[in-house]
Parts: sequence; structure tokens; C-alpha cells
Amino acid sequence: MLTLKNLSRLAAGSALIAGTLVLGAPAAHADSCSGGSSGMNCGNYAPTALLNHSCYEPSPSCGTRVFQVDTLRTTYSWFKCYVHGEKHSGGNDVWYYTNGDDSGNYGYIPASRVFTNVDPAPGLPHC
Repeated sequence: MLTLKNLSRLAAGSALIAGTLVLGAPAAHADSCSGGSSGMNCGNYAPTALLNHSCYEPSPSCGTRVFQVDTLRTTYSWFKCYVHGEKHSGGNDVWYYTNGDDSGNYGYIPASRVFTNVDPAPGLPHC
């Protein structure tokens, strides 16, 4: 039986559509990036927190403080470049660098939040 308590346990990206529970990410997104070496516009999940480092937890390689610097609120955003950081739910360690929609601060989001067929996105430069 689907209850509010059970709904809270579902993975992010799950959906209830016309009474049918769809687990995992919403319908597959095609690679929706355009651009090149000066940056790319890509589809992405929103809202998404931008972090000051390419990791979720403090570590020697990421620094001692990891915190949110801004938020992506649009579902199609500009990405300046990529870095390798902490492995995330997308199964790789690629993080994209962009500026947020609230205050324009720059930060990182995991590649799992960006709609690409391959990471890093072809043509996007390394930071």
C-alpha cells in the first residue's frame, strides 16, 4: 500500500504518474547539451544545490568545509567546465562547474544531475 510514510522512503527522482509508481529517474533524458570549449548549455534536474567543492563530505582532497554556495533553479543551465572529484550516484567522479540562479555564485554539481549521455560532456573543457 502506498502511504505518505512509504513515499518518503522512495529514491529521489521517483514519481507517481496516474496512480502508477515509477522508480528511479524520471523518463530518460536525451543528451541535451549544446556548445563547446567555452561552455555548454545542458538540461539538468532542478532545484540542485551548488557546492563549493566537488564532493559531499570534507576530505583532504576536497577541503575541510563543504557547503552550498547557490542553487540551480532552471532545468536548462550553462556549464563552464568539469572536474574530477568524489564519486557520486551517477557511478563516476565527474562534477560540472556553473553559476547559480539565486546569487550568481559559482559551484559544482555532480554529473548525475546533468542530462548527458557520457561524462564528461564531449567538448566541455576541464577546469
